[in-house]
This record gives sequence, structure tokens and C-alpha cells, in this order.
Amino acid sequence: MRKKCSACKKLLLVKEFGKHPEGEYGRQSCCRKCYARKRKRQYRALSLKDKKEFIQRVTAAGRRYRLKKLQQGICIYCRRKVLPGFSQCQVCRNKHRNRQALRIARAKKTGLCTTCGCRPIVPGHSACDSCIQRHKDYFLALRLEVQTAYGGKCNCCGETGPLFLTMDHVLNNGAAHRREMYPKAKSRLGSGYGFYLWLKKRGFPQDEFQLLCMTCNWGKRMNKGICPHKSDPVGHPLPLRNAA
Repeated sequence: MRKKCSACKKLLLVKEFGKHPEGEYGRQSCCRKCYARKRKRQYRALSLKDKKEFIQRVTAAGRRYRLKKLQQGICIYCRRKVLPGFSQCQVCRNKHRNRQALRIARAKKTGLCTTCGCRPIVPGHSACDSCIQRHKDYFLALRLEVQTAYGGKCNCCGETGPLFLTMDHVLNNGAAHRREMYPKAKSRLGSGYGFYLWLKKRGFPQDEFQLLCMTCNWGKRMNKGICPHKSDPVGHPLPLRNAA
């Protein structure tokens, strides 16, 4: 089925037109490309204040639309079923990975930042100075957000220094959980930035995770899953075997 565009006068397939409940065949009168050009002209004619309001309005509408599709279990880019724990289907996820790999390879070939693709890289890194600093700032903000969500202090000894705190698996199943998060990974993943982002996307689950200081976390590991503060709050002896 074909339809004539009211702007470019071309006879195109109906799927080349955006959806509109009152239009012919339930579609807009002009094709997607002509509609995009029309919206660009309208945007350029706006004042700076109106441009900011327009961007905020479009961003909010897009967020509501994606949330609605996720609630229905549909990929945010198409109508296929979403992958468990993701916002995309397998097809769109593969397409996104391929585009990212192509963009990164092109940036490396030209010696540009693999993140922004427009500034030269810092020697020994794959990103420019600006992107490196932005990544550091975002990671620190994410880490502070996670620590705040889990009380902001060690769940055992009460340590509050952010540099001393780390996340801990209550059930002592950290290795199994990392393998579950990244089943195809050949190297260790699931810690640091990736783990903090995983917690944030799932609303900071409180049942299986807690905040501990590095001392309690390491002591728990060396003491068969129980922090020495709890098993022996006075001496903390080493778990040596009895002499024969």
C-alpha cells in the first residue's frame, strides 16, 4: 500500500509515514523525512528560551513513551519483546553494539576520543581529557548515591568515610552473582561501576546487599562469611588450625 507525500509529492510506502489517528490510513500527510525537515525549520526559528522549553518537553515525552513500552515488556526502539533486565530486544541490542564498535574503530584509526569522537586522546588512554574527567565525576557521584541508599555507613562497625566503604553480598554469593550478571564474560566483571549501575537500575535492593567498610568486608571473607567483630569482638584471632 502506497501513499503520496503532501510535501515532496513522492509516492511512498505507508510505513514511510508517521502514525496519526485522524490521517489517511492512520498516518501523517507528509513522510517522515519531510516531517523531520519541517520540525528542524520550526526549531531554528525559536528563541533561545523557547528552544530550552522545547527540549525539556520533548525529553519528558520521550521518557514517558519509553517507560510505557517497558511496562508493556516491549523494546524501546521497536515492538519486539524486551530482554530480561534490559530495555532493548536482542536484535536492537546487537545493532547498537555493532554501531558502537564501528564508531570506536573509526575513532581509534583517526586518533580521536572513542567517547566523543571529536578531540584527540590522552597518551596511554582511549579518551580525551574532558571525557576522562566527566567519567570520573559520574562514577564518584554514582558511588556516593549507592552508599547513601544503603545507609552511608558500615553495617557492622559504623565507619562513615566514603573511601573506606564498599558493597557486600549478605549471602556470600558474590562470585555466583557476577557469573549470573555476565555469563559469557571471560574475565572478572560485575564490580565497581558496572555493579553500582546494576544496583541503581534495580532500585537499590536491600535484602541481598549491604554496605561494609573494607576491613569488615575482608574480615568477613577471611572468617568464613562472618565478620570478626561479630564472631569475636575482642581479640579477632587468626583462624588457625589446632596443632596435632
